[in-house]
Parts: sequence; C-alpha cells; structure tokens
Amino acid sequence: MLKYGPCSKQFHRNAIQLSKKIFKENMDKQFRLLFDDSNRKHMFISTDENKVVSMVNYYRSTVQIHGARTNVASIGSVCTLEEYRHQSIASTLLKMAEKKMLSEEVSVAIISGDGGLYRQFGSDIVGDMVGYIITRNDIPKSDDLTIRPFHESLLEEVMALYVNEPIRFLRSLSEFKSLILGQTYPDTFADYPFYLVYNKGKLISYIIFSRAFGKRTLLVKEFGGSRSGLAQAFGMLLIELKKISMTIVCSPQDELNEYLKMKTPQKTDLHASIKIVNPMRLYFDLMPYFKLKCKNEVLSQLGFSAVQDKYKFQYKNEQPLYLDVHTLNKLFFGPNKNIIKKVKSESFKNVLNELFPIPFVWVNNLNYQ
Repeated sequence: MLKYGPCSKQFHRNAIQLSKKIFKENMDKQFRLLFDDSNRKHMFISTDENKVVSMVNYYRSTVQIHGARTNVASIGSVCTLEEYRHQSIASTLLKMAEKKMLSEEVSVAIISGDGGLYRQFGSDIVGDMVGYIITRNDIPKSDDLTIRPFHESLLEEVMALYVNEPIRFLRSLSEFKSLILGQTYPDTFADYPFYLVYNKGKLISYIIFSRAFGKRTLLVKEFGGSRSGLAQAFGMLLIELKKISMTIVCSPQDELNEYLKMKTPQKTDLHASIKIVNPMRLYFDLMPYFKLKCKNEVLSQLGFSAVQDKYKFQYKNEQPLYLDVHTLNKLFFGPNKNIIKKVKSESFKNVLNELFPIPFVWVNNLNYQ
C-alpha cells in the first residue's frame, strides 16, 4: 500500500538513491542544499512496503527584485520508479508540497523541467529574457583586465559582488558556498569553469560556465559584478578556455545589453516552469518594485483580486481583465503581449505594460536550488 508524507530520517538516504538512480550518480554532490538533512521537511516521498518509489523536493529561498522581496520554492529531482508511473503519485506529492509552500508564504514555485505533470500542476514555461552568442573578437578587450580561476579563499570577495546584484536570490555565506561547490561539481558530459575578472588587480566581475565536452561553445551559467568589465573579458575567456563562442542569457533590462549592441539578441524564456502559487501574496510582495515603475496615484486605481478560480485586474472603472493561473503566469513573467492586447482601454494597457513582465532571476544557473 502506498504511503505519502515528508521524508523521515529513516528514508532520507533511500530517497537520495532514488534520485541518483533516475537522474545521475552525482545528484547529491550537485544539489547539496536540496538533499541536506535540514531540508527533509521539504522532501515529500511515497513509499511502498518501506521502498521509496516517488518523490518531490523543493528548497525555499527569497528572491529580491529591485528592493521587493518574495519567497520562492525551487522544485527539483521529481522522480518516480518506472513501474509506479502513471498512477498520479508525483501529482499527489506536488499537491502536498504546494500545501507546505502556502504555509511558508511562498508565492512562486520554480520547476527544473516541463511537461504534462507540471502543466496540470498549474505551471508554464515562461520568462522575458534575451540571449546572445559572443565570439572572440566581438568586443575589444581592455589591457587593464586580467582573468583568474576562482579559488575558495576568494569566496567572501565574490559574495560581496553578488550581494550588489539588484535581482538575485538572498543567500547566506554558507548557502553561497554550498551552491558553488555543488553547481560546479563536474558531470561526465560537462564541467563548470568559474573565472574572476580583475581591473588593475581589483576584483570586478565573476562568471561561471557550463563547458560540454567535445563542443566548441560555452554556456554562461551565472555572472555578476561589472558588466563593462565582463563584456571586455569575453574574448580573453574564450581564448583561455579554447572555445570559439559562448551563449549568455540576461534580462532585457540588464546593463549588459548596453555592451552587446553589436549583437542581435534572441528572445528566450527562463528555461524552467513557473507557477504562481499565491498570486495575492506575490502582488503584495512586488509593490515596492511596482512603485518604482508607476506613480502611487496610478497604482491606487489598479485593483487585483481573486474571483472564484480566476484572478481579476481592474483599472479605474474600465472593463476588468480576468485570468486563469496559466495566463496569470504569462502576464507576470512573459510573454504577455497577446494577453494585454485583449484589454480595450489604452490607459489600462499602458499600466499593465509598465508593470509586466517583471524582471526575474535567471533560474537555470548556480542558484537553482
């Protein structure tokens, strides 16, 4: 008989073994925070005769967006033994996890995957991001710059750059260290070089790559610090790592775009599924950011409320906009042009375009946990 519940100490190791069996052998090395004993209350499992057959896990954290803060749950390592699939076991565990999220005032669930299971849960692949492909000679380098591999002794200096990022996960030093150690732990198919950029001996930027073996390109996993210094170091980094190009993704509002004007940006998403689990909470949490975008007298005339299984935006006495959970995900995170264009009032459209989509952390990165 199947049993469901949070992961007890008795089943902790077996749950991790299930993840390693379904995904890869080094899951516990890379996802140190997700699988840590202190996070067992966020690991939900199903057992059959003392055997772990399915699990859903999340790590709770807080995201900062230009002064606004909201709690998020990063869901990962969702897996079920093959012989137990198609019985809605993972769906049941997702609902249990969501109930726990709501008790912890989590507003957004971020999922490292997509597909029918997550769509039924209420999530969507969304996001308003742009990607660039950079080659060695695209941006002139500065003679004042040097690059060096990261060393653990420099952790606090790197974190000092990280905490100045306006859009980021809030992390303690110990969390930051665990994330670096975990998310740069090599795979059999790729490793994750971590480099620092210096200007006249002063640390100004950092960058972490995903380097797939046998390929001539790099994917930027995460970056921080001076965008100017970072851009001018791209050529040196490609030469150092013996690659011909790199792909980097950022928000359209990121300062980095200013230094990549010679390149054509490509629209992309967050490379993850997003579900707003508590829309009213998220709207309230984002108010400090909204106040940076709109005047108070405008915001005071914009209403947001839950109406049965829908969510309603209304501006002044204009015809309201009703959204289900999927269109709500798209309005907040993008792309949302097809949603906003249904609004008849130009003033209402202008307000929505000013506020949405919100800028968000690039979640397919070092910080995914």
